Amino acid sequence: MHVYRDALHGYEIELLPGWLTLVHHNLILLRKAHMWVAVGAIQAPQGLAAAASQLLTQLQNVSGPSARFYQRSTPQGLTMVADGVSYPFFLNPIEVMSQEPLPQQYRLIGELFGGQTTLMLTLFYLPMGTPLSWLQEARQSVARLRFLPADQRVPYQAVLLPDPYLGVPYGMLHVPITAQIQGFPLRQGHKYCYRWEVKERHFGLRLDFVDVQTQVVMGQSMTLITYNGNSQPWPNGWGPPLQQPTQLGALLAQLWQLETGQSWQLGQPEIHPLPPLNAGPFGQGMAWQGTLQASAGRWQRYVEMQCYGAGGVFDWLGNAYGQLNSQLKVLDVPQGDLAAVLPVVRGILGSLQPSPEWAFRAHQEFVSTNRRINQQLAAYLSQRRQARTYTSSPSSSDTYATEPFSSEIARAWSNALSDQTYLRDPETGDVLRVYKKVWDEGRFWKDPTWGDLYGTVERGSDLERDLHQAGWQPMQESIWGTDWQ
Repeated sequence: MHVYRDALHGYEIELLPGWLTLVHHNLILLRKAHMWVAVGAIQAPQGLAAAASQLLTQLQNVSGPSARFYQRSTPQGLTMVADGVSYPFFLNPIEVMSQEPLPQQYRLIGELFGGQTTLMLTLFYLPMGTPLSWLQEARQSVARLRFLPADQRVPYQAVLLPDPYLGVPYGMLHVPITAQIQGFPLRQGHKYCYRWEVKERHFGLRLDFVDVQTQVVMGQSMTLITYNGNSQPWPNGWGPPLQQPTQLGALLAQLWQLETGQSWQLGQPEIHPLPPLNAGPFGQGMAWQGTLQASAGRWQRYVEMQCYGAGGVFDWLGNAYGQLNSQLKVLDVPQGDLAAVLPVVRGILGSLQPSPEWAFRAHQEFVSTNRRINQQLAAYLSQRRQARTYTSSPSSSDTYATEPFSSEIARAWSNALSDQTYLRDPETGDVLRVYKKVWDEGRFWKDPTWGDLYGTVERGSDLERDLHQAGWQPMQESIWGTDWQ
């Protein structure tokens, strides 16, 4: 067993490998796969019988129509058992967005015991087929749960993380009352994500996103890195594109050096494979989680990584793609301060409760963005098929002129991934490359006097009408650098 100490919520517990703990609605939760254990206290001024009746009613309301409850008194208090219980979403609501199948039926074992006005509650939710050893492990941990004295606790506040774009909060996070916290949505390539950062005098804790995408078209390789919403091509001298999980550490060290101006020394990462997600029809997927340590000056950095990758070859010409999507929890502490900071950090991470409604809307935003891009790509491919040209030579039969076409496809995907597009001045024919998100449908306009560009302006808006009346000219645009619109 290893000791898990949460200074924010005031408890210490011993856990066997494979068990995680978090906090929700004043309940201490333990989890292994889809088995859940909830531990908490109930105020019972009217005694055990009244508290048990109220608890039973609440549990019946969240257990589904097939649940059957039984209860009996014990010398310590009361035990209840239920069969046919549905998934306990109320313990961790974000599970409704799980991408893997969830157990359909549970057995619930509930126990109430304690004093005259305060009772201890323990709920064991076991999916059908759960090994008996898991229940025994959970009971061992619950028996060794210890609440911390007041002088070992850190006061905290519950912070709602807003998302002004989607109009619903991302979720809730508990942080020390002395900490500064900020959270904001961002576009990570085509994905819609939410990033937060906690700063305290003794540490910094944040959520980072790093994506690496590689396209190989007609033998030419292009790699783009998206780091917390900012995309950039792979710089010369950084080495080959990412191929293996162990290479992520070297990439992170170079990103951190650009970010901080310091050189980061890496430790040996620990990598643990996960079941891969569906990689699509052309490639193979991989998934893994792990940890990484690094140091720079007096600071030590600890990283928890969760990564999903895919790659494959499109056709016999060797056109291929590869991608790696990474989510990182990054902790910065001064050298030697980890032991003192870790119980606070565990309390922060264990309290995070993302909103299912936010997750659903973010997924809709992602699907909408990709649908729009795919429609644009399909329309362009249709145009190119209709405008196909032929070349011939004395030594070969007629063939399609695929090389210019493939180069345009590569250029278009490079622009889309790096949030750029081409503009052309319809009067002078000058071509510019500007920053523009792929989902932004607004236009750029040119000042008739000074030649300055202004954008993007929503199509059909009052501002666009005013610019037109003032003599401004809309710029032609193309993500391909051809077929100007």
